[in-house]
Amino acid sequence: MKTEYQFIRFDEQEKLENHKTRWWIIHNKKSGDALGIICWENGWRKYVLQADQNIIFDIKCLEDIIAFIKEAMADHEKELQARKVTI
Repeated sequence: MKTEYQFIRFDEQEKLENHKTRWWIIHNKKSGDALGIICWENGWRKYVLQADQNIIFDIKCLEDIIAFIKEAMADHEKELQARKVTI
């Protein structure tokens, strides 16, 4: 899965206790500042962006975040298929 983009990167974190899904912190590549997280939202049954307070994104960063979430969802679905579970 692609984790490096022009201005941002996605750093995978260890799974939290009692959690089955993966999660990532989004960092600004230039400053290293954390911008938010990509995590599983149970109610929606998909990965979502939880941006930190007062963080703004331009269209390029939003496009990269969308591309990343789509890849994360595709990987998640492949893992489920391998376990023969459906969403």
